Amino acid sequence: MSTFTDPGISTPAGIAAGPDGALWFTNNSGNSIGRITTGGVVSSYTDASVGAPYPITAGPDGALWFLNGGTATRCIRRTCIPGIPPSLGRITTAGAITRFPSPQFAAALGIAAGPNGSIWVAGTNSVYIGRMQAAAVDPVLSVPAGVSQQAATAAGATMAFTATAVDVHGGALTPVCVPASGTLFAPGVTPVTCTATDLEGNGASATFQVTVSVAAIDASPPAVSTSRSAPFSWSSPFITRYTYSLDSGAYAPCSSPRTYNGLASGTHTFCVMATAAVLPTCRTWTISPPPAVVTVTVVSNVPGTQSATLSFTSDQPGLPFSCRLDSLLPPSDPGGYAPCSSPRTYRSLALGSHTLEVVAIDPGNGVSSAVASATFVVAGSGITPVASISLDANVPGTQSATLSFTSDQPGSTFTCKFNAQPAFTACSSPRVYRGLALGSHTLQVQATAGGLTSAVASLTFTVS
Repeated sequence: MSTFTDPGISTPAGIAAGPDGALWFTNNSGNSIGRITTGGVVSSYTDASVGAPYPITAGPDGALWFLNGGTATRCIRRTCIPGIPPSLGRITTAGAITRFPSPQFAAALGIAAGPNGSIWVAGTNSVYIGRMQAAAVDPVLSVPAGVSQQAATAAGATMAFTATAVDVHGGALTPVCVPASGTLFAPGVTPVTCTATDLEGNGASATFQVTVSVAAIDASPPAVSTSRSAPFSWSSPFITRYTYSLDSGAYAPCSSPRTYNGLASGTHTFCVMATAAVLPTCRTWTISPPPAVVTVTVVSNVPGTQSATLSFTSDQPGLPFSCRLDSLLPPSDPGGYAPCSSPRTYRSLALGSHTLEVVAIDPGNGVSSAVASATFVVAGSGITPVASISLDANVPGTQSATLSFTSDQPGSTFTCKFNAQPAFTACSSPRVYRGLALGSHTLQVQATAGGLTSAVASLTFTVS
């Protein structure tokens, strides 16, 4: 056996393993509490409250608890030193000492930490076993999160519920609830408060709600639905007239069942109640459909008209569309798409291939469909146009003339050549010439439509 001596060890009377890995002991005659490591390093703690400590134990609160037997008052001549009264003491592993005085602790020789969070002491002369709670701990009270039931009659429903409580010592307590379980609860929401108190006077309180509804919703959408339709049905054992509301709207008369269609994505709430009731029965659900599928169809594309009509649909009716043609970025939408509706007609299209792209955007969650597109070819009529020219004005002495020209094919474009110009250039009708020299002049015109160009039409006139 190894022994340790130190000035800090003086008539040790009790020893206990501490929560810090060291051993703690009482110095009975030294009026102090000692600490010794397993390596033999000794520390000593005392204050005016420590007097003749004897037993010591590790408490349930991470501290050490000990019994002070107390010391008598000592007088030398006319000077007296007050004694230290008996007490229950507590010392933390940092050395902070707290005293709980009582005459009952004068002859207490045994101390132990109980499994219930208390300190137990044995009083030898007083013939008692005492218990002191190391720290105030409220009972653990459990109540329902909430209780709901449909009213059986207009008076309401008799509701049963269970509340339980356990004290810090592990013993069951009987909670008191107001109103009590088995009470007839009127339609509406009633708060229930439950309390429980242990033997040390520590208490706990909790409140929950009892809900008695008049109408019961028998069928409703799931909490998260991919469908924009929502079917509901409801019933009551004694009510035949109801009102309903969707998304906090005004209540209106209704009958069961009822189905909503074309609802937007997001969270919705449906409520139904008896006409004379004050409490609605409600269901909340979230619509989260997959992205829509869009189909684009070419409805009309007549050769020679340079116009086309297209229609588009979505498998989720009611969603707005955005379009772009030939990947052009419309000024109204820098992202490339502009709001559009079906059908959509484009006119004065250039000959050749064109592509219309369409997306459907869900305003509820901002999710866009995949891009749907249709490609079509704008073709000419296949008929070579015929150009003709007419002299509209040629007043003598003005040295000016006005000529107009036409084509037998709609949408034709024109090129002109006047007098000795080296080549044909684009022009439009009518055409006015001023400052002309006296004499003969000639205008030649060609018309182009559908990729075909007319023969040259010519008109000669004289300026006089």
